[in-house]
Amino acid sequence: MPSVHAVSYDRHAGQRWRLRAHFGFAAEDALVTLATDELPNLAMMLPVCLVRQEGGFVPAAMLGLRPGENLMVDNAGRWLGKFVPAAFKSYPFLLGTSADGQRLLCIDEDAGLADDDEAGEPFFVAPGQPSPALAGILEVLRGGEQSRAVTVAVCALLDQHGLIQPWHIALPSPTGTRHITDLFRIDEAALGRLPAEALAELSRAGALAVAYCQLLSVQHVATLRELAAARAEAVVRAQMARLADRSASPAVAAPMPVVATAPKVLLVTFDWSTLVEMPYVLRQAGCEVHVLCPSFNRTLTSGFYHHWINAGESLDTLLTQLAKLAASGTYHAIIIGDDPILWKIYRENIGALLHLLPVRRAEALPVLSKVGFSEYCRDHAIASPAFIRMDNADATSEVLLSLGLPIVLKENYSNGGAGVRILHDEAAFLQFVASHDFSEPLLAQRHIAGDVVGVDALFKDGELLELVCAYDIDATLGPASKRRYFANPPELEDIFIRLGRSALLHGFVNGTLIKEATTQRYFLLEADPRPTKWVVFGRWFGHDFAAAYQRFINAGVPCEVAVRPNVGELDSKLAEVEHFPTHFVRLMQAGRRDEALLHLLDYDRNLRYLVYDPVLLAANTQEISRQLTGWQAPECRDR
Repeated sequence: MPSVHAVSYDRHAGQRWRLRAHFGFAAEDALVTLATDELPNLAMMLPVCLVRQEGGFVPAAMLGLRPGENLMVDNAGRWLGKFVPAAFKSYPFLLGTSADGQRLLCIDEDAGLADDDEAGEPFFVAPGQPSPALAGILEVLRGGEQSRAVTVAVCALLDQHGLIQPWHIALPSPTGTRHITDLFRIDEAALGRLPAEALAELSRAGALAVAYCQLLSVQHVATLRELAAARAEAVVRAQMARLADRSASPAVAAPMPVVATAPKVLLVTFDWSTLVEMPYVLRQAGCEVHVLCPSFNRTLTSGFYHHWINAGESLDTLLTQLAKLAASGTYHAIIIGDDPILWKIYRENIGALLHLLPVRRAEALPVLSKVGFSEYCRDHAIASPAFIRMDNADATSEVLLSLGLPIVLKENYSNGGAGVRILHDEAAFLQFVASHDFSEPLLAQRHIAGDVVGVDALFKDGELLELVCAYDIDATLGPASKRRYFANPPELEDIFIRLGRSALLHGFVNGTLIKEATTQRYFLLEADPRPTKWVVFGRWFGHDFAAAYQRFINAGVPCEVAVRPNVGELDSKLAEVEHFPTHFVRLMQAGRRDEALLHLLDYDRNLRYLVYDPVLLAANTQEISRQLTGWQAPECRDR
C-alpha cells in the first residue's frame, strides 16, 4: 500500500528526491484517468473508456484486460508505449487534500525515492521555500488538476446529451467467456442523431473531440489482447524451459520414456479445459504429445506435453492451423477436445478435417447433434428414451400426448447442460416452445427418473478397448464434478459395444446414461466423441486408458477389452471422487463455502489423484487461492 504524506519542511527539510527511474509502481494499474489534452495522443495507442468518478464521468486509458494487470509495463518496469499518461509522469508526487479542504503537494514515501542521497534534488532551499525543481513539479500537478476540472465538465456535457452508454467487453478465457463491466463508452448512434445546435455546443466545449477520440480508440482493445497473448506465451515458454530442466521427484508418477520413433499425438482444444490431464495419459502410453490451443488454455498447465502450437484467438485460426497439421502427416492421431470444434467441422462439412471426427461411418455423423443421436439410437435398437423431433411449434400437442410430463427439452447443438431443460408443467413447456426460433429443431424426450451415470470409453475401428463408469453425484452443480465409480455392468457395456460397432467409432467417447429407478435398466441419453476430464481417473479403478491407448495407436495389436474388476474390488469410500479444483470452484460459486473447505481437506477424494503432476497441482492451487481471495471465514460460535 502507498504511504502518502504531505511534503513539509519539518518532515523533508534534510532529504532529497528523485523522479521514478521505471514504471514498476504502475504494474498493477489496469486503468489510468486522463485529461482532455492527453486524449489525442493516447487514443492513438490505447483503448479509451469512460469511468464513473465522484458522481460524474472521466476518460481513462485501458492498460490491461483484468484487475491488477498493466500490459504497458514489462517485467523490468519499462513503459512500452510512445506516450506516458500525465498521472505517471510526476510520480512519486501527487496532490492531496487537507482536513480543511486545501490542496497539498504529497509524496508516496514507499516509492523509495526520498532519502539522503546527494544525487537527488533537495525538497527545500530554505524554510517555507521549495527548491525550483520541486516548485516545477507542483506547477505541473496544478496544471493537470485544472485540465481535469475541464475534463469533468466536458464529460458532464456528453452525459447531459445522452451520449454515454455502458460498455461490456467479452473476452475468451480458460473457463469460457469473461466479461469486463463497469466501463462506459460514447453511444455512436445517439451522437449521429444529435441536431446541429447540440453538435455545435459540444464542439465549442471540446466535447466532440473527446467523443471522437473515444470512438476511434476502441480498435485498440485488439492491441491489448495481442499484448496479453504475447505475455501469456512468454510465461508458457518459460514454464516449458523449467520443465525441461526439472529433475525426477518421488512424488511424480514417471511417464514412460519417449523414444525417437514414438508416435506423435496432437491434442486440439480452444477454450475448454477437458484435455488438461490427457498429456499424462498419452505419455504413459509412450506417445510424444503436442498441443494446439490458444495461450490462455488450461491444457498448458499440464507438466507432460512436449510441444505447444499457438492456435491464435479464434476457432477459424485454430482450424486453419489444424488443416495444415493434419495434412503434414506428422501425427499418428489427432484428438479434439471441444464440442464446438467437432460441430464446426461437421456442420460446415470441412473436407480437409472430416476424417478427424471419431465417427468413421458417414451415415452415423448426425450423432453429433442431439436429434441425430436419438434418431440413430432408435434406428439401431440402442436403448434410449422415447423422443419426438420438434421442427416447429405444431408438435406441442403430440409431445404432451405421447411423452407426458415432465418433459426433457434439448437444443440440437448444446453442451455442458446449458441447452437441456426439464419442464414439469404444461405452461412452462408451451412458453419455451413459443420462444424458440426453430432455426434448429428441438428434441423432446421422455423423462426417466433414476441415477445419472457417466461413462468414458475408447474405441478402435468400432471395437471397444476400454470403458469405465460412475454415478454422477450432486447434479445441482451442473456438469459432473463429483463421481462414484462402480464395476462395469455387462448390460451397460453391451450398449456401448453396439454403438461402437454400428457407428464405427474410433477414438475417445464419453456418454451419459440414466439407470431407471423402477426397472434398473440403462438408457443412453448422449454420447459425445471426445474425451473428458475424467479419463485419467480410470486407472485408479482398474481401467487403464494409457494401456488401452497403446493398443489403439499400434497397428496389428488386437482389440481386446481389459478384464473388468469385480464389484468387491471397488472400495465404496475411495471410489468417490471430487474433481480438483472444479468441485471446489462450483461449491464456492453456489455459496456452499463450508463444503468447499471440507473438499480441500479430503485428500482421499481429490488431491491423491493429482500428485502425479506437480506443475498442474501448482496451477490448480493458484486457482484455489484466487477463489479464496477476499473470502471471509464463517463466524465461530461458542457451544
